[in-house]
Amino acid sequence: MIDLREQAALGSTSNEWLQAAHHFSFAHYQHSRRNPWGDLRSLNHNILAPRAEMRPQRIDGTEIVTVVRKGVIAHAGSLGGNMRVATGEVELVSSGRGKALASFNPGNMPAEYLEIRIASIASAGAPARTITRFPGRRQRGELIVLASGLVGYRQAMPMRAEARVLGTRLPAGATSAYRLDRRRHAYIVTCSGEIAINGVVLQPCSGAAITEEATLRIDALKPAEFLLIETI
Repeated sequence: MIDLREQAALGSTSNEWLQAAHHFSFAHYQHSRRNPWGDLRSLNHNILAPRAEMRPQRIDGTEIVTVVRKGVIAHAGSLGGNMRVATGEVELVSSGRGKALASFNPGNMPAEYLEIRIASIASAGAPARTITRFPGRRQRGELIVLASGLVGYRQAMPMRAEARVLGTRLPAGATSAYRLDRRRHAYIVTCSGEIAINGVVLQPCSGAAITEEATLRIDALKPAEFLLIETI
């Protein structure tokens, strides 16, 4: 089953400092059929105005993956430290207990980023933060595990969740395959370009909630970058 979520059908927030597309029910956007997908709690595609700041939010029991597409995103709140994520970087924050997090744009240009929240299985640990990079031009065609709480992925950022987050870039005409346990959930979001998943076409910034599909054939109809999130 592949549930296509086109960009025009996503929830939205629009004001002078934030433009956001919500793939799941989030804050004021509530949709009866857009509830958590497995352990994936939310996925927001945000454009934050220069010098703008998001208010602090409690993040107990949550793994937060931030993928910065353009600009710089910085964090404030009770995690401490000087935390910045720049274009092409991917950040994982494991929240621990009793922590709050706020994001702001310290730059002079709008910052575009995706924020993914996944339920944690170990919320009592100390907060942790790791950074890696989105696959570069030399890694085209291969799905790279960016973060994982499953065994066998020592080079990935360590998550406290039974999940993993993968990313890749595909040139036009290329194909990638992914095997999915029928008991698990997957969500694919296109960062740019156009792909087809088992024949279902995803335009830029669209998503697809997937389950009970043993094999995913992903064809790049145009040069594309996308993320795949797999959870229980």
